[in-house]
Amino acid sequence: LLLDDYISLEKIRYEDRLHFEKQIDKNTLHCLIPTMMLQTLTENAIKHGISQLQNGGHILLKTNISNNKLKISIENDTPLHPPTPHEDSLGFGMSSTQQRLFLLYKHDATLHMNIENGKATL
Repeated sequence: LLLDDYISLEKIRYEDRLHFEKQIDKNTLHCLIPTMMLQTLTENAIKHGISQLQNGGHILLKTNISNNKLKISIENDTPLHPPTPHEDSLGFGMSSTQQRLFLLYKHDATLHMNIENGKATL
């Protein structure tokens, strides 16, 4: 995965503050996803979660197939009280991903974010 190369670079930057784990269902390996989508969403998880935590945190990427649909989940540790938006943020990572998914798949693809107990999940 291109994402593996990106994570390798970020681990150099964050050292032991970034822990990344993948739980990839082998039945999902044949599925195609839009180019750079995983990297963009993982980058957001690092920028808005891990980078804001003094001790860093954990990101978990999971895939599975449920009801004949691919499900991708990215979970990261996040501040319980998020600060103001990140100074480098242009504010359109999530919305542009939603728009891209809609253009490609119409109503067959969705993007949701849930924040609960110090964890953000997409």
